Amino acid sequence: MLKIIGIIGLIISCGMFGISRSTNIKIRIELLEEYYEMVMQLKGQINYFKEPLPELFMKLAQNDSSKVHMFLKALCDEIHEKGFYKRDFWAKKVKCIYQDTVLTNEDIEIMMYLGD
Repeated sequence: MLKIIGIIGLIISCGMFGISRSTNIKIRIELLEEYYEMVMQLKGQINYFKEPLPELFMKLAQNDSSKVHMFLKALCDEIHEKGFYKRDFWAKKVKCIYQDTVLTNEDIEIMMYLGD
């Protein structure tokens, strides 16, 4: 009887671990897709409209309330506070916004690379 209870407990715990892991992967994919979409929007705006970066960041930051838009809003605030754009602003804000998410360190390093 005790063996059966142990086996059932093991099966339930493995199932719960799998569900938790799959949820984290799903959230990670959503965050990376949002970031990719933002990068494509920035690329299009820069290539076709030749707008300055601070204006682009502010324009794109007003669209939604997701992590990527929080990132752009924080970047805009930093630019307006300092009065200029510096390459390390991007990396600093990526670390600040995405450090407590399910993204891996490798993901965050790749995201920081875009600012260089």
